[in-house]
Amino acid sequence: GNDGHFTYFQYPAGNNPVTNHFLSSRACELVTDGSEFTRTEKAALVSQWPAALQHLRVCYAGNDLSTNCGKCPKCRRTRLNFMAVGINNLPCMPPAKDMDDLLNLPLNPVERSEAELLLRYLDTHPLTPTPEWEQRLRQRVDQTPTRPTTLKLTQKLCLWRKIIHAHIKLLRARPIIRHRWQATRTQDSKPLKEVMQDMRALINSGNAFPVRELILHYFYFRLQYRGARISDYIFPSEWFRYATPLYRWAKADGEILQNKQRCNSFLAEHGIAVPRCFGTINGSQTPASVQSFNGESIPLETLLMAEKKLFIKPQHGQQGKGCMLLEAVNSGYCRASDEIMPIDQLCRKIQGSYLVEEVVQQHPDIAAVHPQSLNTLRIVTMRDTSGRLHYVSGFHRFGVGGSHVDNLHSGGIAVGIDAEQGCWRPIAYADDPTTPPCTAHPDTGIIFGGHPIPYFREAVNLCLQAHACFERIQGVGWDVAFTPTGPVIIEGNDSYGYAGNQYIDKPIRLEFETMLIPCSLAIKQQKPFITA
Repeated sequence: GNDGHFTYFQYPAGNNPVTNHFLSSRACELVTDGSEFTRTEKAALVSQWPAALQHLRVCYAGNDLSTNCGKCPKCRRTRLNFMAVGINNLPCMPPAKDMDDLLNLPLNPVERSEAELLLRYLDTHPLTPTPEWEQRLRQRVDQTPTRPTTLKLTQKLCLWRKIIHAHIKLLRARPIIRHRWQATRTQDSKPLKEVMQDMRALINSGNAFPVRELILHYFYFRLQYRGARISDYIFPSEWFRYATPLYRWAKADGEILQNKQRCNSFLAEHGIAVPRCFGTINGSQTPASVQSFNGESIPLETLLMAEKKLFIKPQHGQQGKGCMLLEAVNSGYCRASDEIMPIDQLCRKIQGSYLVEEVVQQHPDIAAVHPQSLNTLRIVTMRDTSGRLHYVSGFHRFGVGGSHVDNLHSGGIAVGIDAEQGCWRPIAYADDPTTPPCTAHPDTGIIFGGHPIPYFREAVNLCLQAHACFERIQGVGWDVAFTPTGPVIIEGNDSYGYAGNQYIDKPIRLEFETMLIPCSLAIKQQKPFITA
């Protein structure tokens, strides 16, 4: 187990993630675990486990090491860690005499670094109202002189170690790379030797970890073909380095988007066009009934017979998994995604809480491509440091083979958007990079290139209007459906990712460097970007 976050170590240190590995042998590998969390972040996880709170032992200076003395620096620091996550009375610690006794920590460089990390956690997870101990701790840290640290050297050592290990893993993965290169090979493909050189260069840049993600996204972005500009694309480690602080800072708004029921209600309250939502059903509940938002309970059979069709999806689901189209058959029976079953059996089949929505009537031009699925447009919007909102990219998804779901991970295909013309690009792609791209839908034969998208401008404006309702979120991926009278927002996603847009539509290096990175750096410097 590791003492703290790997980027904030004070060297020299006997236990550290840089040198521990070199104590391994052929018979025993030493692995340092937990380096991705600070002490306060670990305390937040432990706080959810009552048994751990009762029996936690951290003391090293007391007379009886089977208990915590509550007086040594480590005991006092641990108490502060838990107070930062809302646990003021830690069961495993004796009561503190007073605030002065608790805060009387010797702020040497190591303790000062720990105090700074605790306060940095409180910057992103503030306590309301601000407690007295936090104010006094901030004053102590501000008044304590600092000494030059080896933070930059620490980061370089960690990076060098990761690069060396990544090159070793890349050599081991050469058979996998050769297989994928052969599976996607065309006359425009680079030689395998050049592909390996590209991957080594990406590893040396420090922006393409872990190696398995590098290999996946290299072929996902079609970088094995001549003419591809690798520098235009964003890889996982670079994206999450800057996106993660933004996710944490906008946690409250993100929780609204992640809960589909709350998101639907929130957008409707702000005048955003969304599908009508009837309520929720639970998989364990029989007889099946829909719990409406005003507290009423409506039998699912009654609602289904009245509406004829309903669409249900997991409240916290992703990638189209678990979504089902329900159609009324006769009394007590329904067709759930082409399978006829009793309605009560349906509720025993599903797990967890599902949202019950109306079936959106699609615009005829969109339905013609694949009528069995709701073919949604993914639009990504971002906020810059001045608070202005911008359209970034988009792609249109379609179901295939009669599927009721259009998501790529569920077998669908997607085509990029020419935003200036408001039409589809010429080529559509499946989720698997080895699947040949297509210029027309495989079922209906409708050609994609140049096909106008009805209400496209209205859809972009609707997404920008919806994004303005969330003051803290920097970027959102919106799923939009088109009806005969205009666009409606199905849902928003704060973790919309970086891969799908670059794979289907275009690279987003420009938007990443001009909007996402500046906003992330502003948050790290405690200078939040201005909301529109």
